[in-house]
Amino acid sequence: MTAEISQRDRLVHSRRILGRAIEESWLAAIVLVPLTFGPPSWFTVSDVAKVAVMRVLAAAIAGMALTDMALALASEPSLRVGAWRARLRAWLASYPPRGVILLAIGLLTVVATSAVLSPFDAVATRGFEEGRDGYSLISFASVVVVFLAIAYRARTPSTIDRLLRAIATATVLTSLYGIAQTVGVAPWGLDALNASRVVGSFGNPIFFGAFLVMGLPITMYVCVGIVQGRSARLGVPLAAVGLAIPSTALALTLARGPWVGAAVATVIFVVAAALLLPPALRRRYAATLAGATVLTLVLLSVIQLPGSHSWALGTTLDRAGSVPGSTANGISGRLNIWRDAIDISLDRPWFAPDQTTPTNVVIHTLGYGPDSFVYVYPLGDTHEPSDSLILTKNAHNWFVHSWVELGLLGLLLSSAVLLLPLAACGWLLLRGSPRSDWPQRLLLAGLFAALTGRAVEQMGGVAQVSDSLVHWAILGVLIAIGAPKILSRVQPTRGSVLAIALALAVGLAGAGILASLVWTSAIRPVLADLNANRAQDSLALGDDARAFDLLLDAVERAPSVDAYRASVVNMLTVTRISGISLDARLQITESTVALLREAVAVNPYDASTNALLGVELLMRSELMGTSSGEAIEAFQRTVTLLPDRWQAKRALGAALFRVGRPADAIPVLTEAFAAARGTAGAAVVLHLRAKSYLARGQHGEARADLLEALELTNDAAVLRQIRSTLNLVEP
Repeated sequence: MTAEISQRDRLVHSRRILGRAIEESWLAAIVLVPLTFGPPSWFTVSDVAKVAVMRVLAAAIAGMALTDMALALASEPSLRVGAWRARLRAWLASYPPRGVILLAIGLLTVVATSAVLSPFDAVATRGFEEGRDGYSLISFASVVVVFLAIAYRARTPSTIDRLLRAIATATVLTSLYGIAQTVGVAPWGLDALNASRVVGSFGNPIFFGAFLVMGLPITMYVCVGIVQGRSARLGVPLAAVGLAIPSTALALTLARGPWVGAAVATVIFVVAAALLLPPALRRRYAATLAGATVLTLVLLSVIQLPGSHSWALGTTLDRAGSVPGSTANGISGRLNIWRDAIDISLDRPWFAPDQTTPTNVVIHTLGYGPDSFVYVYPLGDTHEPSDSLILTKNAHNWFVHSWVELGLLGLLLSSAVLLLPLAACGWLLLRGSPRSDWPQRLLLAGLFAALTGRAVEQMGGVAQVSDSLVHWAILGVLIAIGAPKILSRVQPTRGSVLAIALALAVGLAGAGILASLVWTSAIRPVLADLNANRAQDSLALGDDARAFDLLLDAVERAPSVDAYRASVVNMLTVTRISGISLDARLQITESTVALLREAVAVNPYDASTNALLGVELLMRSELMGTSSGEAIEAFQRTVTLLPDRWQAKRALGAALFRVGRPADAIPVLTEAFAAARGTAGAAVVLHLRAKSYLARGQHGEARADLLEALELTNDAAVLRQIRSTLNLVEP
């Protein structure tokens, strides 16, 4: 009997240690992920570091949670199969908002299934580029793991309080860094980043603003406790400073979408505080808000943004005053994206009818797969032609983006995850249960404000790892507050030593699998980025050989990252044109072709890589005097991937002209010109078509194209080339 009690004590102690470690891991994630970033000399500034920290901590949480669950299942017969259905029904009935857990698990299942069935399966699993922020399965699973851990483990008021204070701490610290950027006392300030708006540790003012939209109302809630727990002489000014810092940083982002979301959230919480707080505390909190407002205005009055001729207050007020009109102008661009994305979701087009064509039912139900938007958007891009080849990576709308990538099922679950917690929170806030005292209802008001601000901001925003983590953490708090206020004691067990050992083995095996995933999805991309950064330093010191080796290592560790591969190709190109022998040029070209072929094999839907491969294959065929068929195929794939981009058709037409096929080039260039009308590229396309006509002896058509091209451009270099060709037609 004594041995059995000792065994139970060890088990209870082990599970308590695991629980504490899980909580410390999620607190570390909430604070460190928003704060982590790399210097501006890195290729990615913030993405790789943030994503790596998020994935490492999520994997640690998952490993510990699996071990804890395995121990619980092995030692508590009541938790085994047979009783779980009744327990689940009772658990949901006692607190209906817990249904969000089922929604989250359902959405994760849809994301995983969509990734497995996606024609872009590698991209859907690990992301558009390895280690980068996005909507991939690994990134989404990481934040859901944190959510489930909070929902399951946060069972005491002190645990929830620590979590909310962690969000407020991250909000204030990132805001302090953002403000420091404007006055030149922070490393990697705005001048170093070549930015005129505060970006904080996020590398982008909109991403920073999206984080503050949720962080600000949570900080407002935490400040109520500061005011309540201290004398007015100390608590009010301390809380006022704590609110003024993120308010100032949010204003300095000049991000209108987050401004609107934060304004909605602030109004909701202030109204709730006015209605719920006791009179004495209400007066102290009103003094806090007044002090925070005054301090924010003072800070904005003494800060001058880089590139601005006025103080930040004037710039902020001007931009705020232009919100209605400028928002309409800004939305007009997004409306084009939304319209095209909705058409894609309804029609589900595909590049070409080949063996990789997904089943129609699958792509309507489960979409094209996570993080696939950048590849499929060109299939429905119908907006005005542009000289830019920058591809849209996001729909700038939570619902539309989910519909494209995750299909109808993903749209329904994503919408439910965003909106149903709002309804649940509002229901709890308004139902007026006798047991709901003002602290509990004020907490619900803070959660409701943060979730509402998030919903408003995501109507035109982009979800990133830091704000997604906070969003899911807040959802976890909403679930956790339905648990008993006092952690119940672990019941005595009769589990055998063998069952417990087996449970530990299962937990450790799961941890090993997670460690492997962490290495491939988090550590390797960080090492790749570090090597790419070292390569830049080596290039600056003139050590080209070391730079080349480091870049090749970066490509090997993260083959999907275009920036690394493009740097290698650029170095090879520079070496090739530096006057070396023909044999050396051929060897370098072969190396470049091999590198690009590998990249196309990794991701055959990357248009830029296919175009680069076509250029290199064309150069190789010219150097060796061999067939150029593979090069033409690469350019044709680029046109298939970017059907409405005139640049892709122009590149194919140019390639056909270079290999002596002007008759085939002319219809392709005619399509390119039709797509390029109204852009600076129209004259370039006409000039190339004129040269194709000239090669076929059609001087009249060539002359007409050249004369029209002269009317379409003011570029001196282009005009000079057109006139030179015109002299051949009219000597």
